[in-house]
Amino acid sequence: MDRIKRSAPVLVAFMAALLIGACATGPGPVPYEAFRNVREADHQHPGEWRIDDNRMVNVIPEEAASDAVAAGQEGASIALVEDFSARDLVVQGRLGFEGYAAPALVFRVQEEDGVVDAMYMLVVNTDGVFLWRLLDGHWTALVRHFVPLQPETMHTVRAEARGDTIEVALDGEDLFDANDTLLMQPGGAGVSAREGVCYVEDVGVERLD
Repeated sequence: MDRIKRSAPVLVAFMAALLIGACATGPGPVPYEAFRNVREADHQHPGEWRIDDNRMVNVIPEEAASDAVAAGQEGASIALVEDFSARDLVVQGRLGFEGYAAPALVFRVQEEDGVVDAMYMLVVNTDGVFLWRLLDGHWTALVRHFVPLQPETMHTVRAEARGDTIEVALDGEDLFDANDTLLMQPGGAGVSAREGVCYVEDVGVERLD
């Protein structure tokens, strides 16, 4: 799998931030080199990421048509933390976007040979925070929490999954709980970007089981 790459000076700075963050509440940030690219089953190739201003940004091909980008057919990227798998877990990060794009945290990701066929996806966009489930090729919206979010503003998003309960927080405030029993297996965790330019930073994961 492709790894996210960055320059040595930036890596040193990020590792320092990792040590500081580890002392704070919740999981500390994961170095970008610890992420690997995967793809959804209906996408031919994994999307790519670049590091810009010490954050991950999904790469949208220059030749991509705007309607294909808006539909998530071009520029859609998923990156998972290497060697991480858990059922009960915390995943959190700072997410931002341009226009109507939709960055997300993903967890309990079922993946084989770089291909994803099931996962939970916690999305932020201009309409609010939505929790989706991908299973057997079908997307289901479990919760749509409508709250206006401004583009190009970073928001701290957190999901804590224990058994059939998923607790979601936004910018340090509890937002909603959801219950679902259809995706209970341990799986990977990481981030996703689609439908435009997305920004991701300070992603942390922690096993609770």
